[in-house]
Amino acid sequence: MHDTLRYFVVLFIAACITSCSPRGNPGVSLDLSVSNATTTRYWVHSETPAVSVGILSPGISKTMLDIAPPKIDAVTLELSADTNRDHRATITVDISALRSLSPGHHDATIAIVSESQAKLLIDGHEK
Repeated sequence: MHDTLRYFVVLFIAACITSCSPRGNPGVSLDLSVSNATTTRYWVHSETPAVSVGILSPGISKTMLDIAPPKIDAVTLELSADTNRDHRATITVDISALRSLSPGHHDATIAIVSESQAKLLIDGHEK
């Protein structure tokens, strides 16, 4: 009887530890860049702490080094041209692929290609 009870207690504790453990990608290191592939200088804002940008000139990128993959499916970038701050555009980029990276170091880039489009590149490949 005691052995059966111990077995169920150990099984219960193992189930709790497994179900309560944090989800994520252990062993994944990510350098996340936001680049401006347009000819316009933009003020780029995002509510996502992992994607903090500011002013982004054409051809320039800003990189956050060695971060954990964001635990969100998409990031919303708010753009306003440096010459006309009243005109704003919003781009939503699907970044869910960052959550399923294999262990190791990866380079990811959110490339702003127009006022209405951005692409996610992981290790140089478009996702």
